Amino acid sequence: MNTFVSIEQAIAFKRVTFYTVRFEEKEQSMFFNFINEHAKSEELYIIRSWLRKLGTELGAQPRYFRPEGYGGGEARALPPPPRYLNVDCHLRLYCMWMSRSAVFLFNGGVKTAATAQDCPNVRPHFFLANKLTKAISQAQMDGDISLDPETDLLLYDQSLELEI
Repeated sequence: MNTFVSIEQAIAFKRVTFYTVRFEEKEQSMFFNFINEHAKSEELYIIRSWLRKLGTELGAQPRYFRPEGYGGGEARALPPPPRYLNVDCHLRLYCMWMSRSAVFLFNGGVKTAATAQDCPNVRPHFFLANKLTKAISQAQMDGDISLDPETDLLLYDQSLELEI
């Protein structure tokens, strides 16, 4: 069975626009599902603070994202690596860095093992994020998604559906 997702803008700040995807049969996007699932988590505040800081001050520099690629995927995760944090945070938000101004936000969970592959909480989100990054990269290679040369923001047809 084919599964399709559409691209949506999640949050726009001065320096970064965050995008997400929505599965065709779902009412809510992946990122907002993540927010709702972890609304009571104190660690969600850390993730949201970093999104705001990246979006308003720092820009989306690759060094602020944990590399989480697997099987040819380009997934990354927030919060940033420990050298940028002064607190311990086990909540992970999987994402895809596109440019200094464009990032896809997917879903995640509380990481309880040394690797995402070994953690029952984040494993499905980790594998799905890597699958999504491959579909997005393919759409970029096919010319269905591009980056505006002046703003570095995503250009895509609003009706575009990606098959994963």
